[in-house]
Formats: sequence, C-alpha cells, structure tokens
Amino acid sequence: MNDDQDGAHDAYGFEEHFFGPPRRVLLGSWLHCAVSLSVVALVFGAKFGILGGAIYDFFFVHERVIDTETLAAGFVLSGLASFFRARMRGVNLRTGWLEHRDVVNSIWPKVQRLRWAQVDEIHFFSDAIALELWDGSTQVLPDVRYFDELCACLIEIAKARGITIERAEVQTDP
Repeated sequence: MNDDQDGAHDAYGFEEHFFGPPRRVLLGSWLHCAVSLSVVALVFGAKFGILGGAIYDFFFVHERVIDTETLAAGFVLSGLASFFRARMRGVNLRTGWLEHRDVVNSIWPKVQRLRWAQVDEIHFFSDAIALELWDGSTQVLPDVRYFDELCACLIEIAKARGITIERAEVQTDP
C-alpha cells in the first residue's frame, strides 16, 4: 500500500487525517497579513495620488535607505511567511504512522514521525495527548484545532492496534 495517497485505508479500515493548529495560533499570522496588506494599500494609494500630497511627500520625496515600495514588499513577504509558518503545526495520522509537527525555531518545523509499533500507551488529558513510546520516552502532541476528533481517531487506532489507552482524571479544587 502506498502511504503517500490521501484518503487511503489500511488493513484496519482507518482513513488518513490531518489536524491543523487551533485558530488562536493562527490569529497572529492573520493579523500580520492584514496589516501588511493595509500598508501596501497605503503605499500604492500615496504613490498614485489617491491619499493626498502630504503622504506622497512623506513616502516618496524624502531620501530613504530603502525604497518605500521595497519596504512594503518585504512586509508583505514577512506576512506571508508568518501565515505559512503558523500552518506548519499539526498532527497527521497516516495508515502506518503518526506525524506531529511543531515550530520550535524561527524557520524550520520540528517533524517527528512515529510508527504505530513504537507507541506503547496513549495518555489522554483534558487539554493534551501524550504518547508513551517503547523506549520509555514520552511525546506530547501539539495543540490542534479539532481536539475531540483527534482523540476519537486515536482511540479508534489504539483499539484496532492493541495500544493501551490511559485517561487522566481531571481533579478540580473545591
């Protein structure tokens, strides 16, 4: 079976799923893109005389180290980079393995692919999921947008593959 096909099923009848980052993680990149597009609109509005002469003078008449158009283009590129970087996070459940991605530095995501045979136990908490691996280490999955659906998929896989499921009781202080 080809692990690279989307929507493929494995011998257990499991369909592949991707769970992306929650909206609160994406909010900053959306705001950055919106502000950068507003800056570009402001620059081009000033350049073509729509916004008046004072803004044109401020942006284009005075000598600058970097052109106003170049600076606006750089701002748009940084907004797009922020947008794509925020989407590098998530959990990918495939037929033969689980992949979780999180951004740990400014550019590259941390990608860890685990075969199902490596997973001894799955621990479910109220807001997180931890995988206990065969070598004794523990991997905590990143936050995802549809947490309950991820839990349901992992329970389905764990039951089909004989992986132990542990649910943590949430204790509240009186």
